[in-house]
Parts: sequence; structure tokens; C-alpha cells
Amino acid sequence: MAALPDTSKPKTIIEDMMNMDPKEVVERETAAESYLGETEKHFVSFLDECQKESRLANHDLRESWEKCWKAYQLERDYSNKEEWQSKVITADPLAIGQQFKAIVRKALVDTEDYFDITGEPGTDALMADVWKHKMKFLLDNQHADFPTVFADACEMAAVIGTSMEMLPMFDVTPMLRKKLIFKLIEPWKIFRCPDAEPRDPQSGMYWIHEEYIDKWALKAAEKRGLYAKIDQAAKSGTDSGDDGENDEERDARRRDQVWTRNKFRDSLLVREYRGVVL
Repeated sequence: MAALPDTSKPKTIIEDMMNMDPKEVVERETAAESYLGETEKHFVSFLDECQKESRLANHDLRESWEKCWKAYQLERDYSNKEEWQSKVITADPLAIGQQFKAIVRKALVDTEDYFDITGEPGTDALMADVWKHKMKFLLDNQHADFPTVFADACEMAAVIGTSMEMLPMFDVTPMLRKKLIFKLIEPWKIFRCPDAEPRDPQSGMYWIHEEYIDKWALKAAEKRGLYAKIDQAAKSGTDSGDDGENDEERDARRRDQVWTRNKFRDSLLVREYRGVVL
């Protein structure tokens, strides 16, 4: 069966900008003009330094995340115990965490209006009511399934004290319809500015998300103008100043998997930067 052409996604950055708010276009053009005076090496070095700064500043916190997650996955080190001492777990944190997640989801599902959108009397109030009904449709279990995704994010918060990041985005269904989804990102893949304030995700100078992505997926995105020079990118490892915290093998171990890739499947460490560029 021949695949239908994907006409819903912009083919180039120009077409993408045509769908943007005029103010955002002006801001991007102004920023682009400023960046023309710099070299690519400067931006890469700046990003590496920001990631390193965040990683070192939060080293102890990130180590505690790792220990809490291992405990949640029932991983224990009994090497220091005597032979006569018990080597069993008396409590089951995994079962408790799953029960907590189910309670959070049920609380949202059983509440008809678990969120509200209000506006000033007049036009704003009318538009608020329109958007409330639209968001209720987009967030139901047939679309974004917000209660389930939110409960999954809260499970991580119950385990390590920090929830998963929920990134809203639009995906394209096989019927070429845009569908709101939430992408969950583990906390150890996020590097926030050390000056960022708690409970304020927009604070701080920068926010960095890093993820291993298959090279074939990057090449496909390159054709749409989202990336450039993919063939010139070297196979990423821990040579960028990272301590191996987010390498592919360790990430697979967190998912209770054994990391393995065939020789034809390459992946690259991709970093997404949002913030001020100096």
C-alpha cells in the first residue's frame, strides 16, 4: 500500500515561519541577524559549558535521583551484609508507587472539570468558555489522555522528588490530523540553569534537553529543514564533558532493559537549548 504524502507538516523553515505569529517572526529574524556574526563552534562550546555548569551544580541531587530510582526498581546492594543477615526487601516501593499513580489518575478521571479557564466579563469570558470546551476535548482519553500522562509524571515525583517534564506538542495521525500529545522526559535528561527558581519552569537563563535520536530520524528531519549537517556529526559518546550520566547503556538500565543496537543503527546525542545566548 502506498503511503499518503504528509501534507500537514511544513517542508521548510520558511513554510514553518509563515504559520508563526508575526511578532515571533520578527523576534526570530532579529536573533538570527545577531547570530550571523558568530561561528558554529562558539554556539557548540557555549552549549557544552551550560550543560556542564548545570550538571556540576546539581551533581549531588542527580546522584540522589539515581539512588532513589534504583531503590524503586528494587535494586539492592547486599555485598556488605553478613552471611547470616537477611537479603530480602520487607517493603515493596514499586507496588506503592503504582498504587499512588493509580490514585492520581482516578482523582482526575472521576472529576468532570479538573481544570478551568476563566476570563474578564464580555468577549474574554466567551472565548474562555470556547477554549475550555476545546481543551476538554483535546485532553480527553481519546486524544492527549491527560489524566494518564499526568499520573505517569507524578509517579516520578513520588519516587525521586522531581516529576517528569511534560512537553505539549502536536503529532500527525495516520489520517493526517493534528493531535495534541504530551511527551514525557525524565529529569536526568534535563539540565536547568542553577539560578532557576523552584516551581517556576520559565526562570533561569537556560533549559537544556538532551536525548539520543536515531540517525535515520535526524536525516528525515533534516529534509524538512529542522536540522543541518547530520552527516558531519560524529557518533556521540561521553567526550563532550559529560560523565556518562545519560549514555545509552545507562538509560536502558534505568528502563530495566539491556542496551543493545545492531551495527546498522546509529544514534546521536542531540541537545535542545532554550534560553539566552551569550
